[in-house]
Amino acid sequence: LLTITTNKMAQLKIYAATGQQTRPSFYINAREPLFLSFRDYAAGMYLLQFTIDNKTYIRRLIVR
Repeated sequence: LLTITTNKMAQLKIYAATGQQTRPSFYINAREPLFLSFRDYAAGMYLLQFTIDNKTYIRRLIVR
């Protein structure tokens, strides 16, 4: 289970290592935690793309 909290509203997209988006975008409200389960995901690397104030940030996530 992954918990994500931001100080500002954000958009989150999740991509498989192949570059394919795994599910529709999430919108994260400021200071409200978003809980994501990766139980149904295959083992491997995923990219979490956050867009906040028109700036994009990428973080890697390894699912085992």
